[in-house]
Amino acid sequence: MTSIVMPQTPPAGARSLDAWVMVAPRRAFQFAAAHRHGSGLWLAVRRPLFVAVVLGSMVSMLASGLLAARIALSATTYWTFVPIAETLALLLVAGRRFGRGSLAAAIDTFFAGHGPWTLFIIAVTGVLTFVPAALWWTLLTGWLLVAMLVVMLWSAYIDFWFFRTVLSASRAAAIRDVLVQRLLTWTAVFLIFAVEAWTPGALFRELAEAFKEI
Repeated sequence: MTSIVMPQTPPAGARSLDAWVMVAPRRAFQFAAAHRHGSGLWLAVRRPLFVAVVLGSMVSMLASGLLAARIALSATTYWTFVPIAETLALLLVAGRRFGRGSLAAAIDTFFAGHGPWTLFIIAVTGVLTFVPAALWWTLLTGWLLVAMLVVMLWSAYIDFWFFRTVLSASRAAAIRDVLVQRLLTWTAVFLIFAVEAWTPGALFRELAEAFKEI
């Protein structure tokens, strides 16, 4: 097997792991895996918390047209279930493959790949803030839906290299890990966000309505 040479320093101009991961996930995660250090609660929650803050800020902007601390704070608290679901899905998929390294550092590294979704949320918020509410659904089911599909593929490619490099998964295992992690996360988010009663009938009705709207 051909050995992989770990990069010793980030490329010129790369100011953060998050930005590097978006353009060169393989090399960025190789560097992160080789230089992973630190532990503790803050390391584990800082990037997931940022995801929740971005979502909470989006709610504030769409609800009031400005970034109101009261709305953003309460919305951030509510939307923490998204990064929590992502983290739990990651732990279920990865299992013991985190090895002896810092679990907190591994979670932090995984969420460094959240950049495409963060940019997409900011872009959607900016667009919807400046157009009439009557046009929102048209945009969300039109070109914004196409953009979301692109972001989904981009994000999946990034996470593929996370599992390949940080967790040393084979190509097939990395693809499986991405698919399972997504399935677990999106199922949990859908159940919490969209389904009022967790019964088979209610779930079927919500799924049917979702596909009908799309």
